[in-house]
Amino acid sequence: MTTRPLAIITVTASGIGYAVAQYLEKTHSLLLIDRGEFGDHIQAETLQFDVGEAVEWQKLTDAINGRPIDFLMLNAGVGFKTSWTDPNDWREMMNTNLFGIINGITTLLPLIENNKATIVITGSKQGITNPPGNPAYNASKATVKSLAESLSYDLRKTNVSVHLLIPG
Repeated sequence: MTTRPLAIITVTASGIGYAVAQYLEKTHSLLLIDRGEFGDHIQAETLQFDVGEAVEWQKLTDAINGRPIDFLMLNAGVGFKTSWTDPNDWREMMNTNLFGIINGITTLLPLIENNKATIVITGSKQGITNPPGNPAYNASKATVKSLAESLSYDLRKTNVSVHLLIPG
């Protein structure tokens, strides 16, 4: 029996993460991460934790158990109206949208960088267009865009390809 390649996807209860999981279910063993409920009808191993909390990522390395990672989608993101003056809004937004991705990279890159693998990081058009009314979200997604571009550049001479997905 052939072992299926491993795909890890964060935030899969709905939306893009769920759709990608449905698609990859046909060809990959899935390891899905979410802090809430998981989408129905997907055959996968699941882990429930907050991607913004670095210590939680140890659960994932334990679950990987040495399996090579073929595909990683860092899809964490929350969006809600924020103000310029509430530091808690900013902290929550950055913790999930930015540090959810940084935590994934710092935890998993040592397990990926010597393999042939694909990393997809989900951004947002708001990180480029910066519409008014949601400064923390815009800033978090602009930083995610920069982070993905830097990672892609730094890994260009490896077998790891990095892609930024900007829906909308």
